[in-house]
Amino acid sequence: MLVILEKNVHDSRAIWQALWQGFRMPPFAAEDLIRQARRYKSRHELNRAIRLIARADLELRSSPADKRLVLERLVLNLASEPRPVTSFEASVQYAMEL
Repeated sequence: MLVILEKNVHDSRAIWQALWQGFRMPPFAAEDLIRQARRYKSRHELNRAIRLIARADLELRSSPADKRLVLERLVLNLASEPRPVTSFEASVQYAMEL
């Protein structure tokens, strides 16, 4: 979706030029993927969603006490406006990305 958003793909014919050769998808899925990518206003918003999903995935794989709570928190975070990040949170996030 990030590639589609960055290359401003609008129809399923253009998706094949935007994506790399090894990435194949059924033609009926191309329109859905384009529609989903265009729902995001910016690259930053899509990156935020991907990070939230990755964090929830990691938490689910770490055997949390309540998997439903993890998924509910994910949905809530995806649906809410991002809050400002403190300098401490930014440094922790940077450390996790290394």
